Formats: sequence, structure tokens, C-alpha cells
Amino acid sequence: MKKFCKVLLVLTVLTQTALMAKGIEGYAIISGKVDFENPFGEVKLQQVVDGALETVATSSTNEKGEFAFMYPVDEAAFYHLEIAPRRYSHMLRFYLESGVELKVTIQEDGYVLAGEDLGHNELVTDWNKSVEKMLDINRVGSVKTYKEFFPLVKNEMIDEAQDFKNRINTGDEQFDALMKLSVQTDLEEQSFSFFRFPRTMHASPEEYPDFYQQWEKDVKFTDADLLKLWNGKSYMDNYFMTYYLFLENPKPVSSKPLSGMIPSFDDPALLDVFLRDYFSTRRFKGGQFEREIAIARPYMTSEESKALIVELEKKYFTEAGQPGFKFEYEDVEGNMVSFDSFKGKVVYLDIWATWCGPCIKQIPSLKKLEEELHGEDIVFLSVSIDALKDKQKWKNFVKEKDLKGVQLMADKAWESGLVKNYEIKGIPRFMIFDKQGNIVTTDAMRPSQEGLKEQLVELLKK
Repeated sequence: MKKFCKVLLVLTVLTQTALMAKGIEGYAIISGKVDFENPFGEVKLQQVVDGALETVATSSTNEKGEFAFMYPVDEAAFYHLEIAPRRYSHMLRFYLESGVELKVTIQEDGYVLAGEDLGHNELVTDWNKSVEKMLDINRVGSVKTYKEFFPLVKNEMIDEAQDFKNRINTGDEQFDALMKLSVQTDLEEQSFSFFRFPRTMHASPEEYPDFYQQWEKDVKFTDADLLKLWNGKSYMDNYFMTYYLFLENPKPVSSKPLSGMIPSFDDPALLDVFLRDYFSTRRFKGGQFEREIAIARPYMTSEESKALIVELEKKYFTEAGQPGFKFEYEDVEGNMVSFDSFKGKVVYLDIWATWCGPCIKQIPSLKKLEEELHGEDIVFLSVSIDALKDKQKWKNFVKEKDLKGVQLMADKAWESGLVKNYEIKGIPRFMIFDKQGNIVTTDAMRPSQEGLKEQLVELLKK
């Protein structure tokens, strides 16, 4: 059979039966019925991406509550169904691979699975039902407390999880390994996430079960397949929250910075995703972001993480009163000069290029201003964004024009961190920073404009 082009198809109820009867290579089909009133009238199909769920399709239900999806599956993986709004007592997780055809009847208290080719989903369903016992307590509005949850995990779920892992022997090595990892992750993640939900009563440290101590490891996160699980990301985050804030002799986050978390990872992909989530979901005050991003930057190597850093630096290094963007560029002698080296002095920054006519027109006024404020605690800093191939042209220009102050050349022209951080679209661009290196303005007056000297003099008095 000719393979269909890779597009998502949300099946109508009229066409689903015919398509399912044929069986379509490279696709999985899920159809079914919501067997109770669903005021939102839709079902979402969600895929696991970097350890969390992302909606990839939505199917409206007909008057009978029926829905259907046909989805291209290049690689077997876990997918989930979600009824809007989310019903936390349901665990609608399925393992989709080419040729799988599932019929799912979703009821108030669970679901019934049928179909012509279930793949491994009978086994998945068995474990889903076990997880629902924990999800029933770990949901918004639950009135159950540690008096129900701790015994459930200690006396039932730990043994149930081990027995279930012993049952996993389908002959499909990829599935078996992922399913075993999922079972242990579900068990621990739900135990950690228990602390995130509001409760009417709370256990004292001496009442915490021993299994929490047994799950703490010096090196905890070693398997990148965690990113193929719906709760892989929350598992990592909730682990640190639990051991930092709730257990006996907790390790407060304030006393154990990010550098204390990083050794828990033995897989770079996991660490990259964890750090991306860490910086995306937290608010930083003062110089906290600056300190922690310096620790994390060497480990945030994916394109997604690099893009996030750029956006965060725009947020934390653009507004008045915030620290200026940290850069280090080469001077005309080939020495590396950092922005931080000017602490204790006011900085008047000029972003320019040798090919920029308006930039060159400002040079006489800039030289005059430098002469008038000579000897004061101010640095006139010029950063060229000429292309690297024009480095010698820039050096010659600096010498021929006898440019004063500190002359640097950015490392990647318009793609340099300085340009991206301040979203510079045109030059010349002038900025002012106070003696602490904090932003006064990122759109300062030009040297030729009246009032600039007075502004700088007032700043020097502070």
C-alpha cells in the first residue's frame, strides 16, 4: 500500500471504520467514546516532548461522544488522551506504534480498552490503573492527606510496582526498558509531587516514610529516556523540591544553589532540559540570575537552551536598574576586555561600525566630550560590530582617526550577544551604565545632542 504523506488526520466517525478495516502502515488509530457528559466536547491527543506533554491534535466529539484520531508514528512512543478540562483521576496513556488500532471508551471512573491490534497497550492499561490510585490523591480538590498517601505507597504501590516490572517481558526490548523506567518514575514522581498539593494536615519530619531516603542518590538522573515519559521533567523538578524543602534535615534552596543540583545528573540531555525548565519557571531577584546562569551556561548546549538564554538576558539585562549585559570582546591589541572590568566608573557605550556614516559623524562630538570629562570616573567605550573579516580595516580606522577611549570589536557582528540582548536594529546606538554596572538607559542621547554632558556629570556625582 502506498504510504500516506505525513500529516495528522482527525477522523470523522463516518470514515473511521473503513480506515481501521484497511490498516494503514506508518499510522496509529485511536477512536472511541466519552461515555459521560463532557461540556467541552473535545478530546486532545498529546505527545511526550522533552519529558512533558504537548497537544498535537484535538478531536471534537459528536452527539454520541465519539471521537477518532489517525496519527503518523515514525517511532513507537507514549501518547496520552486528555478530556478538557483535565480529569486528574484518569490516566489515558497509550503506547503507539505503526498499525496499532485502539478503541477507548472513557467512563467517569476510568476507561475500557478494545481494538483489533492493541500492541502493548493491555499491559500499559494495567499500570495506568495502578497510577490512578496515586493520582486520585494528587489532584486539586482532594481531601486526602498523608495519612492515606504514605500507607498507599509504602504498603501497596512499592510492591505493586516491583511485581509489575517483573511482569514486563514482551520481547520488545525498547518497550520493555521504557515501560520499566516509566513504572519506577511514576512511583517516585507521584510520591514527590504529593508535597505540591495543598493539604488540610501535614506530616512532621519523623512521619516521613523510609522510602524517601532510599530514593535519594548522589547521582540520580542517568537515563535520557526520562524525556520520553509524560512526567520526566516534573520528576526531576519535584525530586529537588522534596529533598530541599520537606524531608528531615531539608536542604533549603537558598543554602544550596544550582551548583549543588548539577552533580545529580549523569546525562547531558537530561541536565539541559532540567536547566531550561529551571530558568523558565523561576523568578530571579538582584544578581541571582547573573550568578546562576554563569553556573548553568556550560551545560545548556541545545539550540532551545541557547535561545532561552538570549531571551532571559533580554529580560534581566535590558531595563533601567538591572545589571548590564556581560560581554568580553577584543581590543585593538588583541587583549580580551570584559564589561565587568569597568565597575566603579560610569560607562558611556557606543555601538558603531566603520561602514556606518551616521556613526562616523558622531566621532568629533564624542572626542570633544571625552576631552571635557577627562580625569573623571567615566569610560567611553566603543564596540564595533564590523564583520570579523574586516578586523584589520577596523584597526586601521581606529589608528587613522585617532579614536580615544576603549575600542573593542564584537565577536559576531549583528549576531553578537551584545546586539541580540539589546535588540539593536540600527546604529549608532548609545547607552549609559552607572558605577555599579547597572543600566541607566539603553537608548542614550548622542554625543552631538545638548544635555548629554549634564546627564553624565550628574551621574558622576552619585
